[in-house]
Amino acid sequence: INSNVVVGTIPPNIKTLVFGNSFNQLLKIGYIPNSVTDLSFGSKFNKPLSPTGVIPSSVQSLRFSDRFNQEIKPFQLPSSITDLTFGHDFNKSLIRGSIPENLVSIDFGYNFSQFITPGTIPKTTRKIKLSEMFNSIITPGTIPSSVKTLIFGNSYNQSLLVGSIPDSVTELHLGRDFKQGLSFDCIPPSVTTL
Repeated sequence: INSNVVVGTIPPNIKTLVFGNSFNQLLKIGYIPNSVTDLSFGSKFNKPLSPTGVIPSSVQSLRFSDRFNQEIKPFQLPSSITDLTFGHDFNKSLIRGSIPENLVSIDFGYNFSQFITPGTIPKTTRKIKLSEMFNSIITPGTIPSSVKTLIFGNSYNQSLLVGSIPDSVTELHLGRDFKQGLSFDCIPPSVTTL
């Protein structure tokens, strides 16, 4: 869909909704039906997600557009979301509650380079793909102990602090620019793929 929508424009039984590359309309509650479980925004969407509730609680998979770069306030995204993907331009700070509490997988897109405070990423998360531009230090507690797959982008070149990679991680990818020395105990023995 590229055209403007109002309540009732989108049929109430739609499960997958893909907005086109030209769509850049401010959303209101009810524009997206409660039947939608898979929601994607095309490349130009860059509007605030307010008020809370414009993304219905039925949505499980949410993919933002390349140009989306709006602040996400705590609990603005429904807790039903398990798969969250940011686009190219997203680079806003995230705080506790910004990321849905039942998240399983998150992809931070390309430009995200903000420090991630411990407790921001939910304890249900199993896969994290950090952005290509991410190069902030990861402190212990930032990556939850539920994470199995942790992927750093090509720009990451920070020392891995002891305890920053939890012993739940089995698959760890370090990017092209990573040139830090690795101490014996910075990568947990749970890692089987490096």
